[in-house]
Amino acid sequence: MDNNHLPVSDLPAPWLFEGEAWWFFTALFHRPKKGEMSAPGYFDPLHEHSRSLATEEDAYLGNHGMIQLLRYTESPAGPYDELILIPGSFKSPPGLKPAEAPRITRIYVSAMNSVINGRRNWNIPKTLAKFSFAPNSDGEMEVKVFAPTSFENPESSIFSDTPFFAVNIRPRAIPLPEIPLNLKHSPIPFTLVQPPLEASPTAAQDGCIGTDNWVSVDVADYRGRVKPISWKGDLTVVDPDTQKVRTRIADGVGFPDIVPYSIGLHFAQLKVQVPEGIIHKMSEESE
Repeated sequence: MDNNHLPVSDLPAPWLFEGEAWWFFTALFHRPKKGEMSAPGYFDPLHEHSRSLATEEDAYLGNHGMIQLLRYTESPAGPYDELILIPGSFKSPPGLKPAEAPRITRIYVSAMNSVINGRRNWNIPKTLAKFSFAPNSDGEMEVKVFAPTSFENPESSIFSDTPFFAVNIRPRAIPLPEIPLNLKHSPIPFTLVQPPLEASPTAAQDGCIGTDNWVSVDVADYRGRVKPISWKGDLTVVDPDTQKVRTRIADGVGFPDIVPYSIGLHFAQLKVQVPEGIIHKMSEESE
């Protein structure tokens, strides 16, 4: 798509961020089950090519997975909120290094300039959403994320009244001090390898531009002060067989209905730097 027809300006990497984040671990040393990535919600329906790559035999390798919620107070795109899903590691195309790497499969942001530039710079499959963060007197934070229902233009998008993701973030019963953490010193790999993206037929309105090549990017420059948290799902569903009500964090459509571990992490005083991505031009056979 011609950049002159996009509703926001070009914001090339590197990007520097400040804010806070919450991590919810969905997998640790996970061994994948057959068909796991075929469950609803892991991919936007627009990204059929990304879904097909991830669901090929032996493509999904498991390992470490997580959900991230972020509130950026400073970034090249201005302040905005973000919801990220990294199910784990995937096999990279032949000849691309690293040979296996984590991948973002679903991501929502609250700013259109982040949608467009995140897709353009790093193949991050961003789409627009509305976020609600509501702290209460008990130190808890109620977070809800709402999908768009209309893109009449980028400045007046209309969103659903019902959230597709809702979580209540709680401090631990026994308060613990924050400790500094820098992911550069972590043994866990933090180089993403992202496949090319399909373009939306209405990219001028929804910002979902397409890309042509694979991109890798090191996101290990991620540091802050960390303490443990707990959480509770704020969406309810009635089991059709037992008629029992259960809570969950996501509706299984806009985001997969998965259950993280009970303990997560809160990053305060977060600082992140995301460098320019490395473009990998692959042959059709290797894709």
